[in-house]
Amino acid sequence: MSREAIIALVKYFRNTVYAHAEQASVDDTTFNAYWQDIRNTQVRLGGVRYRAAIDNLETESMDPEIEDHYKQRLSEWEKDEENIKGELKDLEPR
Repeated sequence: MSREAIIALVKYFRNTVYAHAEQASVDDTTFNAYWQDIRNTQVRLGGVRYRAAIDNLETESMDPEIEDHYKQRLSEWEKDEENIKGELKDLEPR
Protein backbone atom coordinates (compact mmCIF):
# COMPACT_ATOMS: atom_id res chain seq x y z
CA MET A 1 0.00 0.00 0.00
CA SER A 2 1.45 3.37 -0.99
CA ARG A 3 2.02 6.24 1.42
CA GLU A 4 -0.64 8.21 -0.48
CA ALA A 5 -3.17 5.40 0.00
CA ILE A 6 -2.39 5.25 3.73
CA ILE A 7 -2.87 9.01 4.05
CA ALA A 8 -6.19 8.70 2.20
CA LEU A 9 -7.21 6.07 4.79
CA VAL A 10 -6.27 8.44 7.63
CA LYS A 11 -8.49 11.11 6.06
CA TYR A 12 -11.29 8.58 5.61
CA PHE A 13 -11.14 7.56 9.28
CA ARG A 14 -11.03 11.20 10.39
CA ASN A 15 -14.16 11.91 8.37
CA THR A 16 -15.98 8.72 9.35
CA VAL A 17 -15.12 8.62 13.03
CA TYR A 18 -14.87 12.30 13.87
CA ALA A 19 -15.68 15.03 11.34
CA HIS A 20 -18.89 13.60 9.87
CA ALA A 21 -19.91 11.25 12.67
CA GLU A 22 -23.61 11.14 13.40
CA GLN A 23 -23.07 10.55 17.13
CA ALA A 24 -20.52 11.70 19.69
CA SER A 25 -20.00 8.15 20.96
CA VAL A 26 -19.95 4.56 19.75
CA ASP A 27 -20.43 1.19 21.41
CA ASP A 28 -17.42 -0.89 22.41
CA THR A 29 -17.65 -3.22 19.41
CA THR A 30 -17.68 -0.33 16.95
CA PHE A 31 -14.88 1.44 18.82
CA ASN A 32 -12.71 -1.68 18.76
CA ALA A 33 -13.31 -2.16 15.03
CA TYR A 34 -12.45 1.48 14.30
CA TRP A 35 -9.47 1.36 16.62
CA GLN A 36 -7.95 -1.72 14.96
CA ASP A 37 -8.27 -0.13 11.52
CA ILE A 38 -6.90 3.22 12.69
CA ARG A 39 -4.08 1.58 14.66
CA ASN A 40 -3.02 -0.58 11.74
CA THR A 41 -3.09 2.41 9.40
CA GLN A 42 -0.99 4.50 11.78
CA VAL A 43 1.55 1.71 12.21
CA ARG A 44 1.80 1.35 8.43
CA LEU A 45 2.33 5.09 8.10
CA GLY A 46 4.77 5.57 11.00
CA GLY A 47 6.46 2.21 11.04
CA VAL A 48 6.65 -0.65 13.51
CA ARG A 49 8.90 1.34 15.87
CA TYR A 50 5.84 3.48 16.75
CA ARG A 51 3.54 0.51 17.48
CA ALA A 52 3.89 0.72 21.28
CA ALA A 53 3.24 4.47 21.33
CA ILE A 54 0.23 4.04 19.04
CA ASP A 55 -1.09 1.18 21.19
CA ASN A 56 -0.88 3.45 24.26
CA LEU A 57 -3.18 5.98 22.60
CA GLU A 58 -6.09 3.56 22.91
CA THR A 59 -6.31 4.04 26.67
CA GLU A 60 -4.86 7.56 27.05
CA SER A 61 -7.00 10.01 28.99
CA MET A 62 -8.36 12.99 27.09
CA ASP A 63 -9.51 14.81 30.22
CA PRO A 64 -8.37 18.48 30.10
CA GLU A 65 -8.24 18.67 33.91
CA ILE A 66 -5.76 15.79 34.03
CA GLU A 67 -3.67 17.45 31.31
CA ASP A 68 -3.64 20.71 33.32
CA HIS A 69 -2.62 18.76 36.42
CA TYR A 70 0.38 17.22 34.64
CA LYS A 71 1.39 20.56 33.13
CA GLN A 72 1.33 22.08 36.61
CA ARG A 73 3.41 19.20 38.00
CA LEU A 74 5.97 19.57 35.20
CA SER A 75 6.21 23.28 35.94
CA GLU A 76 6.75 22.54 39.64
CA TRP A 77 9.45 19.98 38.80
CA GLU A 78 11.19 22.50 36.57
CA LYS A 79 11.19 25.07 39.40
CA ASP A 80 12.47 22.46 41.86
CA GLU A 81 15.23 21.48 39.44
CA GLU A 82 16.31 25.11 39.08
CA ASN A 83 16.31 25.51 42.89
CA ILE A 84 18.43 22.38 43.32
CA LYS A 85 20.87 23.56 40.65
CA GLY A 86 21.16 26.88 42.48
CA GLU A 87 21.78 25.16 45.80
CA LEU A 88 24.40 22.88 44.25
CA LYS A 89 26.13 25.87 42.73
CA ASP A 90 26.22 27.52 46.17
CA LEU A 91 27.91 24.39 47.58
CA GLU A 92 30.68 24.43 44.97
CA PRO A 93 34.07 25.58 46.28
CA ARG A 94 35.01 29.04 45.15
